Amino acid sequence: MKKILPIICLLFIVMSCQKETEKTPKYTDFKNNLQSYNLYGNVQSFTKKVANVSNSKKNKFQEAKVNAVYTFNEAGNYERIEIFNNGGRLETRSVYRYNDADLLVEYKTRTFSNNKDNELRELNAYNEDGLLTHKKVFRNATVLHEVLLVNDTEKNTVKSMVVEHQDTIVMTSQTIVNDQGQITKIIEKSDKNDYENTQSNTYDTSGNLRTHEATMGSIKFKEEYKYKDNIRVERKSYTIPASEEVFLDMVTKYDEQYNIVEMSFYEKSALKRTLSYTYKFDDHGNWIEKRTFVNNDPAKSKTGVPYLIETREITYW
Repeated sequence: MKKILPIICLLFIVMSCQKETEKTPKYTDFKNNLQSYNLYGNVQSFTKKVANVSNSKKNKFQEAKVNAVYTFNEAGNYERIEIFNNGGRLETRSVYRYNDADLLVEYKTRTFSNNKDNELRELNAYNEDGLLTHKKVFRNATVLHEVLLVNDTEKNTVKSMVVEHQDTIVMTSQTIVNDQGQITKIIEKSDKNDYENTQSNTYDTSGNLRTHEATMGSIKFKEEYKYKDNIRVERKSYTIPASEEVFLDMVTKYDEQYNIVEMSFYEKSALKRTLSYTYKFDDHGNWIEKRTFVNNDPAKSKTGVPYLIETREITYW
């Protein structure tokens, strides 16, 4: 019995560590759609229901209605997504198809409105390294555009050609990385204009993304990230117009599982509105109830009023 107890304790420690690792949020390099959607465990599907507030002062809500149904395959990628309107009618249905390497080869979205079907279809082709090389997009039977991509030996896209309405736009791209292999800058140029689009990143000593800046023509966008014990807890978003004056647009705060707990909206850096969120979770760490509170006058009050309740019925493999 004395020999068995240490083994049981060791197994318990290992299982606990594995469970904790599964709940560690990821911010980049997602291996599947579950990670990008911030879902933990082997989720097969979930149905989201929404209940709008009917009387915020009395904390009363309307009947919950199905808003969306997400279905995933065993690899954790989207298989089907259905979105419903407030009346419960199906608005869009998206279907995904993959190859043996779990790469998306076909994506179809059908929109149902005014009794007319409207389908958007996308076909993807990859090279032997699993890199996207060709994308073709249709609306019903009509080709909207094609994209051809060229990659370098480091698997970075160096050129893209967009063919649309018998016109071709050629974009060249240069990717710069640091000694840790992290992207520090991306420079894109088009043959149709004389300006360039750039993206630049900085990282902290732990390798976490600290700032991200993007320049599109004369407008710049900037994001700043804050971490606690390598867990992202805050993001600040800025707009920098041609005048170079920096305006704070939004501050987003997260819990340790990367669920949004507060969003603050600004106009020319002046706080105008806040949304706050509370959650209930299942045993896998996924939220099954999300309550939204809105504060339209944060200068006068620190608390918001009830606005929305979302629930998720999650099924696991």
